[in-house]
Amino acid sequence: MKKFFPLIILVIIFLSCTDPKNILSKAKKYQVQNKYDNAERLYLRLIIKYPTDDLAAEAMYNLGLIYKDVKKDYPQSKLWFSQIITKFPYSDFKDLAQVGMLDSPDYFGLNENNTLLLGDPETGGKNMRIKNKTSKLDYNLFLLEQTLFAGEKVVRVEKRYYLKTGTEIREFLADPTKNKNAIYSVVLKLPYEKNNFWQTKKDGKNVTYTIVEDNVKIKIKDKEFVNCIKVMEQVENSVGIKYLYYAPNVGCVKITTTTILQKDKEYVSVQGIF
Repeated sequence: MKKFFPLIILVIIFLSCTDPKNILSKAKKYQVQNKYDNAERLYLRLIIKYPTDDLAAEAMYNLGLIYKDVKKDYPQSKLWFSQIITKFPYSDFKDLAQVGMLDSPDYFGLNENNTLLLGDPETGGKNMRIKNKTSKLDYNLFLLEQTLFAGEKVVRVEKRYYLKTGTEIREFLADPTKNKNAIYSVVLKLPYEKNNFWQTKKDGKNVTYTIVEDNVKIKIKDKEFVNCIKVMEQVENSVGIKYLYYAPNVGCVKITTTTILQKDKEYVSVQGIF
């Protein structure tokens, strides 16, 4: 009986190394320990050996997070998130993957406790400034509290809700979880590429948004942002145009205005205070 003992041990070790649950568990431990290359190798091993197993969806999702949050390789993170949406449409990770796509990168800056200050360019926000503070309500739902200041006086405080769903980021004036039929505006829509456009309703008016430039570099005083997108906001039957400049993982850092007849002559309305 004793002579079979080493063989049994080898079988147990072999099975533990090939079992998808054990592979996933070990990979997640590496990820927690910030040993991302080791985690990546095991996630890939699981995906290759068990491509149709539900655990492969979780492995793909974790790979997407590594490329999104750690390596900042957004094309690669989108690849893994899109694989989940395509191959595991009924997985618990599908909705998470859709949010991951919208966050690769997060141009709207919907991060937990993210605060962004915008102000008039003439006085650096001393005359007028806007404080945007976001808080996370759910994995795909965020609350933005916007405070408008005139000097040191608070003029207005507004709350808006943002839902990341499918290929869109939707803006609501009230909590959408309490009213399934709540009216919303689509503020950003995939893909984050030049010439992509979408139409929506905002304040009861028809509005068209167009990504007129991608891979934009923005410099505000000593602060520089790269890989930004420039979005044109055009209200139906209006000659005025607004340009929104979004920096990855920060949000809208500059807003300019112009007219249809002078699209290249932009006037800075507000910009980031850093």
